[in-house]
Amino acid sequence: MRVRRGWGAGMLLFLLAACTQGGGGPNPANAVQLVVRNNYPADVEVMVVAEGGVPHHIGMVPVAQSRTFWVPAAFISPTGVRVIADPVGAGGVASSDPLIVHPGQTINFTVEPALSASTAVVM
Repeated sequence: MRVRRGWGAGMLLFLLAACTQGGGGPNPANAVQLVVRNNYPADVEVMVVAEGGVPHHIGMVPVAQSRTFWVPAAFISPTGVRVIADPVGAGGVASSDPLIVHPGQTINFTVEPALSASTAVVM
């Protein structure tokens, strides 16, 4: 029984950690809020890429839903950041133009059925 309880507590910690991966946790200091609305007919994986950098996975947004994420300041570049939505099981991606953002601002990214019509607005 002791092993089973230890395994259960370990699994609970693993699940809690998994739920906060990708910047979706509470508002960290010096972060940018990212609100993604998915109008595409498939779930989308969301990433951010600083200019000339490596894509950082932020999270997943199911079909016809919105999700709010917090993008850590380490993922933001003074020369701009792109938001990318990669539909699961489909070809193509939706990508914003480079966005100049600062901590405390919000990016609203809407993924449309025609991926090229997707939009990003900094507020």
